[in-house]
Amino acid sequence: MLERINDEVYYLRGDARVLDAKALELVEAKAMSNPRLRCRICMHASPDAAIHEMFLAHGRDVYVPPHAHGDRAESFTVITGLVTVFLFDAEGRVERIVPMGPAGSGRALSVYIPAGLCHTQIFESDVVVFHEVTSGPFKVNAVRIAPYGPRDDDARAVAAYKAELMALAAAQAAAARD
Repeated sequence: MLERINDEVYYLRGDARVLDAKALELVEAKAMSNPRLRCRICMHASPDAAIHEMFLAHGRDVYVPPHAHGDRAESFTVITGLVTVFLFDAEGRVERIVPMGPAGSGRALSVYIPAGLCHTQIFESDVVVFHEVTSGPFKVNAVRIAPYGPRDDDARAVAAYKAELMALAAAQAAAARD
């Protein structure tokens, strides 16, 4: 059974929680119909759980500012769609670019991001569904937004920043083909 917390958050309830294709279709539809173009289904019991396991859907226009989780690692695995993950060094330079997609896409399927490593994602498909796992409990102030990414309320700067990062990804892909 799914419990709606708000337009972006649902919890799967029950002892043995089973996520089916219908639930993934729901998270996609809900993401695409809400203003922030995102939605998640939480498999964990509450924000206080020791492990947080979620299935998320983000639309193409979602901007995730470069950020780090100070005391927790995270991993995510792509279910559908294409996304590119950018990992940054301490000065904000792109250290690694990880194009991701579902199995069979020719891209990385999953990425593990250690605690404290600054990163962002650019969603390339109309909607991307991914599975994310991190430690809990949820703490609002535990995420550190990097100073070098644009503010999410500056649409022009966000678009330019995303284009700049994707140009780096395209150059990396071209160099790999040569």
